[in-house]
Amino acid sequence: MFYVDTRFGKTHILKVGKEDAKPILLFHGGNSTAPFSLKQNLYLIKDYQVYAPDTIGHPGKSDQSVLSSNTLEYGEWASDVIDSLGFERIICMGESFGGGILAKLMCISPEKISKAILLVPAGIYNASKSRLIFSMGIPMMMYIEQRKKSGSRKHFYL
Repeated sequence: MFYVDTRFGKTHILKVGKEDAKPILLFHGGNSTAPFSLKQNLYLIKDYQVYAPDTIGHPGKSDQSVLSSNTLEYGEWASDVIDSLGFERIICMGESFGGGILAKLMCISPEKISKAILLVPAGIYNASKSRLIFSMGIPMMMYIEQRKKSGSRKHFYL
C-alpha cells in the first residue's frame, strides 16, 4: 500500500502479486474500493503484479476530489497515476465505472496503454437522466403493470 500524487490529489494504491511479473493497472467500479476489486479478481495475482488504485472522489483512501464524469478528467487522473507509478506503458483493466475511466484514458493518453481490458464498461456514453427514464423506466413500469393486470404468477424482480 502506498500513495502517489496526481493533479487532482493523492491516490491510494494497493500493489499485490509477483515482483517480477507483468504489471497491470486495475480500475474498480463506481462507489467501490480497490480491495473489493482485488477480491473479485484474485486470479490476476498468479500471473501479474497488480496495481489497484482507489478511484479519487470515491470510497476508499484516495483524496475526495470530485471529478466530472462528463469530461475527460478521470482519464487525466488515470494518466497521472501511470506517470506517478513510473510506467511508460501498462496493461489496464477496468470494470464497470472503471471501464469508463479506461475509455477516458484511451482518449487522453492511448500511448500509455499496452492492452485494454474493459469489463461491462460504464460511462462511455453519458445519457441524460430524463432520456433514461423515458427510454427504460417507463417501458419497465408498463411491463410491471401489465404483468399485474394479467394475473401472472411469475414475479418480476428488479
